[in-house]
Amino acid sequence: MDGFSDVPISCGNETCGIDNCPGTYNPDQLDMDGDGKGDVCGEDIDGDGVLNHQDNCPLVPNPDQIDSDGDGVGSMCDNCVSTPNPDQANSDDTEAGDACERALEEVIDKLCESLPDGTFRPHPFDCSMFVECHQAGHDAVFNCPTGTRWSQELLTCASSDQVPCD
Repeated sequence: MDGFSDVPISCGNETCGIDNCPGTYNPDQLDMDGDGKGDVCGEDIDGDGVLNHQDNCPLVPNPDQIDSDGDGVGSMCDNCVSTPNPDQANSDDTEAGDACERALEEVIDKLCESLPDGTFRPHPFDCSMFVECHQAGHDAVFNCPTGTRWSQELLTCASSDQVPCD
């Protein structure tokens, strides 16, 4: 069916090509948890002790099943841990889901509200980033170089050991 034998076949000194999920098409023979059963047949693909049909994160081990935002997606694999987004939409393929990006945009809009264009503000959640405010609604977020943090006092990125991160 998938090019692998459902019974052991001798290949000299080894056994070759045994199907890890007999009777089910699975040409990739993936076995994420290493239990000898193919993932398409495995009842617990990630090997965390929670069966796939009950696991809120079936491809990533998370035995505690923590779901910080209550959206039904485990925090270990949720692309927006603190904002409910059960569909996990991520239209721009970044690490953060669309719901998180919208929430962050709202926070940054409020941070820049009534400030003149070109005003620099620290990023609300990450000391190694900063925001340049623009009233036209196109506030820009920038990363500081590695090993530096934004200093609101100096209005520049400075060495991490000289700038506290509150």
